[in-house]
Amino acid sequence: MSILLNPDTSWLLTVAEQLLSGKTYGLDIMESNPPASALLYIPAVLFAKLTDITSETATVIYVLDLAALSWLFLSHLFRRRAVLSPKAFPAFFFGLAFFTDVFPFGHFAQKEHVVLLLTLPYLGLAAVNTEDGRPAFPQKLAAGLGLGLALCVKPHFVLVPAFITVATCLRRRRFSGFFNVEHAVAALIVLAYAALLLTLFSYYTSTVLPLTVEGYALLRKPFAELLLGPGGAFYDGVYVPVLLAVVVALRLHYGANPVQTVFLLAGCGFYAAFLAQGRGYSYQLYPATACLFLAVCSGFSPAKPMWIVTRLAAVGAFLYLGLLFSLIPILGVGLDLLVTYPGEIATLSALKPQPDMLCLCTSPDTGFPDVRGAGGHWVGRYSHSWAAQAMTPQQVDEIARGTLDAPQVRLTLQQIGDTAADILENRPDLILLENHPQFVTLVLNQADATRALADYEEATRLERPQGQIIVYRLKSPAFGG
Repeated sequence: MSILLNPDTSWLLTVAEQLLSGKTYGLDIMESNPPASALLYIPAVLFAKLTDITSETATVIYVLDLAALSWLFLSHLFRRRAVLSPKAFPAFFFGLAFFTDVFPFGHFAQKEHVVLLLTLPYLGLAAVNTEDGRPAFPQKLAAGLGLGLALCVKPHFVLVPAFITVATCLRRRRFSGFFNVEHAVAALIVLAYAALLLTLFSYYTSTVLPLTVEGYALLRKPFAELLLGPGGAFYDGVYVPVLLAVVVALRLHYGANPVQTVFLLAGCGFYAAFLAQGRGYSYQLYPATACLFLAVCSGFSPAKPMWIVTRLAAVGAFLYLGLLFSLIPILGVGLDLLVTYPGEIATLSALKPQPDMLCLCTSPDTGFPDVRGAGGHWVGRYSHSWAAQAMTPQQVDEIARGTLDAPQVRLTLQQIGDTAADILENRPDLILLENHPQFVTLVLNQADATRALADYEEATRLERPQGQIIVYRLKSPAFGG
């Protein structure tokens, strides 16, 4: 069986492949994330084409290579600059390997995963800079390149260098830390990317970006829910405050070291970016978790007195319990990739080998990675209707009566209408319809969608814990299609 990746990454690989085939971002592909999110996977897709392997396999190799390069960069940097105690090396690099290769599990190769790997050289260089270590110019270029690419993908992560630089400037009582080679390189890359957005990706900036800003503003969670709800720091992310407490305890007892300081600030910056995004997805906590855990590892030394080791073990036990709860969403996606999706892929392949497909749904995991696992071809503009994600049954009833007119409604109806047009134009072999009562009602109340589905028949239903997915198959001419 071929490798399967999580739904978001699977969709972005599809976008990257379509870009290379000549499709236009913002016209043929309606993706809410900025183009850098798909461009991030272009190297993997090109490698797959050159070596005749799947894009998923190439992506795994690509991410593991990025992780290995980050390890080599940090190892070389820290060994030549006395910023990390030799006794802390084993714990730090064990933690680094665990959090870059193992911990992501079901969300392996997510944007946040790749972006953290790109940011690691900058974090290592920042630790050296706090001690006036004077890193080599090529190291500064590499760190600036990684940081610039990361900021193009996730602009919210500008809070990470901001936290680190402000703290460094306050400690030194001068502001020269803002003006260095790595920041200049990162700024140039961001400016070049902005120019690309205005030229090569003008359809995205003029068409999709306004819809995204309007739609995502409606989906933003309240601050209290970001902390206490699923995906929040004190629910799925209970380990975030625990890790902060452990780092503070280590610093109070043993004093600080530059590596620990930088990764502590980076963890706080990544967590602030999580809050700024306002979505509350558990995988968005991954960079903060990894950096705070590495801040703990950088202060660990086997030569410390046993009473400290026992106390760390007690804190570690509590932390482990937190991780068990926090990993539920990640484990859930991982188990889906191992169990649920392979069964669905077999069902879809039996209905039609290598089918042309699209979805009417509110989540990308309705169609991905199923379509890729079945060797299918995506023929729609949207992976899902992101504006319909927060639609309530009451809103659907009001739409049906024609008494509700709001931005979310206009966006949802536009996306359903566009998908209906894709069905009529491209005649996919299979259509997946998310069987949530209010969403099905909303879709079937639209004349365009009803007309588009007229030549399709229900073939089967896929059972998932969160609800059914209705699979429609194009009618054979023998059945009056």
